[in-house]
Amino acid sequence: MAGTQQLAGQGCGPRLSILMVSDFFYPNFGGVENHIYQLSQCLINQGHKVVVMTHAYGDCGGVRYLTNGLKVYYLYRRPIHAQSTMPTLWLGAFRLLRLICIRENISLVHCHQAFSTLGGEALVQARTMGYKVLFTDHSLFGFADAASIATNKLIKAVLADVQHAICVSHTSKENTVLRASLHPAAVSVIPNAVDASEFEPHPNQPCYRPGSPITIVALNPRHCLLLLLLLLLLLPAAVDASEFEPYPNQPCYRPGSPITIVALNPRHCLLLLLLLLLLLPAAVDATVDASEFEPYPNQPCYRPGSPITIVALNPRHCLLLLLLLLLLLPAAVDASEFEPYPNQPRYIQGSPITIIALNLCHCLLLLLLLLLLLLLLLLLLLPAAVDASEFEPYPNQPRYTLGSPITIIALSRLVYRKGIDILALVIPEICHRHPHVNFIIGGDGPKRGLLEQMINQEGLAGRVALAGAIPHERAREFLLQGHIFVNASLTEAFCMAIVEAASAGLLVVSTRVGGVPEVLPPDVMLLAEPSPEDLLAAVEQALLLLPELDPQQQHAR
Repeated sequence: MAGTQQLAGQGCGPRLSILMVSDFFYPNFGGVENHIYQLSQCLINQGHKVVVMTHAYGDCGGVRYLTNGLKVYYLYRRPIHAQSTMPTLWLGAFRLLRLICIRENISLVHCHQAFSTLGGEALVQARTMGYKVLFTDHSLFGFADAASIATNKLIKAVLADVQHAICVSHTSKENTVLRASLHPAAVSVIPNAVDASEFEPHPNQPCYRPGSPITIVALNPRHCLLLLLLLLLLLPAAVDASEFEPYPNQPCYRPGSPITIVALNPRHCLLLLLLLLLLLPAAVDATVDASEFEPYPNQPCYRPGSPITIVALNPRHCLLLLLLLLLLLPAAVDASEFEPYPNQPRYIQGSPITIIALNLCHCLLLLLLLLLLLLLLLLLLLPAAVDASEFEPYPNQPRYTLGSPITIIALSRLVYRKGIDILALVIPEICHRHPHVNFIIGGDGPKRGLLEQMINQEGLAGRVALAGAIPHERAREFLLQGHIFVNASLTEAFCMAIVEAASAGLLVVSTRVGGVPEVLPPDVMLLAEPSPEDLLAAVEQALLLLPELDPQQQHAR
């Protein structure tokens, strides 16, 4: 953190023993992990004792020691998604937490990130044992979708007895206060910061000159799928019309002649097949001999209450009728068999609620709904995590010199909420409009495949490079390869990456979401709405402003 070195060794009150708890810590790489590590180091420099409790990462288990004697307990708990562990209903880790607190003489428990199951359980358990607890929120949540509602209910219960909460921006504070029903006075805003000395630009770096190539860097990969779908569905293909000339004497179509429909690619073929199955009626001989379909001579008319028989003429109709019967028709029951108790009281708010499954089908349906809700919560809200050791960055590539291409950098997790789908739409357009612009994208995640597909389809293998996950100690080296930094996040409480990029002398382009507008001044960062059109316009504006950028002056600020 910026400025913390000046306070190192100075007294700031009584010596504390602090326990940091989160599912996200080294060797996993990310903003929360780096925040916990840097905060712990600063507190140790101030004379406090800091211990970290997290879950094991592969072979990294048990008790380990990091820089300055930072002690880390790696508990053997199994992650279920993106390094977040399986809930234990506040019972599984209680004994271990109590032993650690007693052994280390803990006086304060500090938990990080609402996604962390281990941190949420530690908050409740620590208050049960009478410890003071503190919570830091690093993310923003919605209010309307089912996953956000479930998460907000849970965080409200977990933070009901917390002494204080910390958010990284004023937008994040408003979000946390509303979600957890906390008093605003109980929530502080402490923005993240970086040590500017670690992100110095090259001493003799020249200013950008018009006509030189530009490289755009993408930080993460979540919007890749959306960008790829838009490219596939909306952008026309470039063809040479001379290669598709009709036959010289090709006759015009005559009514009654056969018609042939040609699908140019598998996507068109699949679309045509779906249209044929869903929209076109079955082909039958329209000429029917009515004598073959005479009713019975003495067939009576239908009387109400008699059974009804529905006939399906083909398998498609049969499947449709079966689905309608399963989904729409209610079950017939005798209401007299299900009378309530004569003096059964009405439900009182706050009383327990019991849900009864009348048969095995209902029971399985309820179980499936619970599992789907949990899966949706994990997929939509939990951040992606990667093993940084598997993705080595590029070697020390020299920084931009006069006449060389312009490089645009992006560095983040390649997940949906980081705007990778938007980035995958913007990158091809920038490359086609500006041949001197290249991209280097750092990070890894589920959207990496979308970026790879975009590169192959657009023929940008020599223009767009995927560097993999970048460890934080090599972040400066990676950023110094570029001139412009792009952040396309859909939601962001603070975004440390744009601060590091600005400190390294890069011109920052970011989406206007969450607490991002609070992070940097407008002359250092260009803001755009989270859409491909606005982000494209902001990047092109950055290309025009790049000649005026003085990296050394920007770093000095």
